[in-house]
Amino acid sequence: MTSSDAPLPRLRTLDLADNLLISADNQDGGDGVRFSDNVFPGLVELDLTGNRLTSVVVGAFGKLSRLQTLRLCDNPLTDVESGALDGLTALNKLELDRCARLTHLRAGALAGLNKLRVFSARDSGLVHLHHAVFAHLAHLEELYLRNNHLGDQVSLAHCWTYLLRLIKFSVFDFLT
Repeated sequence: MTSSDAPLPRLRTLDLADNLLISADNQDGGDGVRFSDNVFPGLVELDLTGNRLTSVVVGAFGKLSRLQTLRLCDNPLTDVESGALDGLTALNKLELDRCARLTHLRAGALAGLNKLRVFSARDSGLVHLHHAVFAHLAHLEELYLRNNHLGDQVSLAHCWTYLLRLIKFSVFDFLT
């Protein structure tokens, strides 16, 4: 199927905020929300703020390869599965603000987001960040973690080590 054969080939922005959408149970099915590049081949911005999404599972977003902005704010998220965002190869902005039940981010939660420039989890319930969660985000420019419950000094120290490496690489790239 080519993008011109898709049901909505020209749709660039989809705002589904403040509805009653629920999470898919797993990558093999379930009645929850799933997005496919077969239906939305040109989608650049997706807003799912204020729904009933409890997790982001592998396969929920398929391979929306043109998606640049994803808003998952104000959802009762408890988990972002490792690899769940892998197909979002153009994503440069991810917002998880005000997800009070989201207490941790696994090592692979942001895997595959090699172009991510802005990550925001303001006013969420984060108490722990895996030490490698930011390890591969070489293009990260803005990081917003205000008003969480981060207190695990060991985990934060490891995260900052990765972030400092990214900053050093960015400065090095700029100078050369």
